[in-house]
Amino acid sequence: MSTRARLVPAAGFAAMAVTVAVGLWLARREGRELGLPFPPFVGRWDPHATAWAFVAAALLGLAVRVAPRLLTLPPAAFAVAAYAMTLALRLALGATSDGTAGWSRVFDPEGFEGPNEYLPALTALRYGPGFLLDRFAELVPALPVHAAGHPPGLLLVMDAFAIDTPGRLAALCIAGGAVIAPLAYALGRQLLDDRRARLAALLTATAPSVLLLGATSADALYAVLGLLAAWPLASPRRAARIAGAFALAAASLFAWSLLAIGAWAALLAWRRRGLGTCSRSACCAPSCCSPCTRSSPR
Repeated sequence: MSTRARLVPAAGFAAMAVTVAVGLWLARREGRELGLPFPPFVGRWDPHATAWAFVAAALLGLAVRVAPRLLTLPPAAFAVAAYAMTLALRLALGATSDGTAGWSRVFDPEGFEGPNEYLPALTALRYGPGFLLDRFAELVPALPVHAAGHPPGLLLVMDAFAIDTPGRLAALCIAGGAVIAPLAYALGRQLLDDRRARLAALLTATAPSVLLLGATSADALYAVLGLLAAWPLASPRRAARIAGAFALAAASLFAWSLLAIGAWAALLAWRRRGLGTCSRSACCAPSCCSPCTRSSPR
């Protein structure tokens, strides 16, 4: 790596630090804002360290340390190790501010964010799942923000499995969301060589934005559902792609944004096979395509 390339991360952190320092100085000394009370943060600026924060930092350093060794593991062992590492990092990150109570604090209906989350929306299921599905569009204005902004899939799962407490919902989001790293590896193997697929999984496991959402948001589950659909859709086998289409249909009941996976799969198929070309198994007749080719996927 060149010297210039090494300076890019340092320059980025320096720019962020200057922005924070200048923003705090203007806000506290002169009563002015740079568009936000605590730029560049949208949320409240309240830095403090707890024992769990040091645990999280130590685990992140350990993850970076052992990552090269994970590249030599057998595929199944690597997938398990990637899941364990992702889960450990998310648990540690979720506990940095309030200890283990921080794992479920965001979903607490009595907390700051809880009233906007999914647990208060379970009252819409008092007449059963059929009523919710039939009247969902009419119920949206009365639902909390997050439940109103997504399809009813998660609410149906919560109702079916009695996930009706902050702790249970947090367990689902954190433990289920950690599957994202093994799934990134599985998808990577469809598109890349094994080594680059492993690197993609490790980068997914340690990406700050992915870790943060995995510790505090149901979006972690939606990312997993998107990968569960993308993985078979990226397969060269027709049966797998059909299964992926069903998986995408199910995933779209949880987040509208996951419909974009279908567009991604179409672009992937176009890059591999082109438009209007015959497959190797197709009959090469004038009625098949014009001009007729026997091009195989690249």
